[in-house]
Amino acid sequence: MNRELKERQKAILRAVVEEYILTGEPVGSRVLARKYGFDLSPATIRNEMADLEEAGLLHQPHTSAGRVPSDAAFRYYVDRLMEPPRQDPMQEAVARRVREKAQEMGDLLRSAVRVLSETSRFLALVSQPVPDMTRIQALRLVPVAQGKAALLLTTDDGRVESSLVEVDEGMGEAWLEEISTLLHERLAGSRLGGEAQEILRYLMSQFTQYSSLLQAILALLERERREVRVHMGGATYILRLPEFRSADRAAELLETLEEPEKVAEILGPTAPYPMVRILIGGEMGLPPLWECSLVSATYRLGSGWGQVGVLGPKRMDYRRIMAIVDGVASTLTELAQNA
Repeated sequence: MNRELKERQKAILRAVVEEYILTGEPVGSRVLARKYGFDLSPATIRNEMADLEEAGLLHQPHTSAGRVPSDAAFRYYVDRLMEPPRQDPMQEAVARRVREKAQEMGDLLRSAVRVLSETSRFLALVSQPVPDMTRIQALRLVPVAQGKAALLLTTDDGRVESSLVEVDEGMGEAWLEEISTLLHERLAGSRLGGEAQEILRYLMSQFTQYSSLLQAILALLERERREVRVHMGGATYILRLPEFRSADRAAELLETLEEPEKVAEILGPTAPYPMVRILIGGEMGLPPLWECSLVSATYRLGSGWGQVGVLGPKRMDYRRIMAIVDGVASTLTELAQNA
């Protein structure tokens, strides 16, 4: 929106947005006059609301109803009218709950999802760090049967992956130990994003007798690199919202959330991002999410960066959700550094 609002219009717009966040109902001029202390008549407020509607900030769902904020109104509110979220006891309580849940569940990211969803009462999303930035911590081959070995991959973001690979039946435990040592020496500390693959291809050219085994390891690393992991929780909270009472709309939302690549894309940049990020309605680019807003922040785990986020209705309490998301992201980074 290019037009500059008068101070009175800003105050009325702020009141409309905050009342709509509170009730979810269209907001009328009489409610604003009575509840928000405007020294204006309902008729004057109505005229200002009509101007805000003309500016694309409000719209009237029914001729006899009050007004509701547009996406542009929520954006204007978040960027220019809302008081910034403050550090408060709630944020520290959220951080404490993440620490407690992480100890109880033994899984840092899933504990963050649980705390985010239970505290916000909306859908929580946590993406694992981008594999391209993740470094290999250890790579081992363990014999499990004649002609088979388990390949164990440990990364610096705490993941442990295993895959069954075929080996020549003549390869005994000593040979596997020798190859494990070679792989660990060459690959430990390398990034999944290209660096490790280049090293493996070089090893394949130098140790042709192990080429089939090294090819299987290369395939595992490629699979790890491509796979997108997003942990989610609290879908029932968002499906209870009036915005998703329609079975068709709810089904479209769930179908979108089942595609981790799309979810990771809307969660935002996987590089360090200096502040909490907010996407409102159509800004997410996915029609099933146009009734929603997303609040997300970056956290660090190992050498990679991931995202935590809350997906809720556009009429969410942005200050509160921003504080929750920022608190969880900061706590994840802190716990990962101290692990």
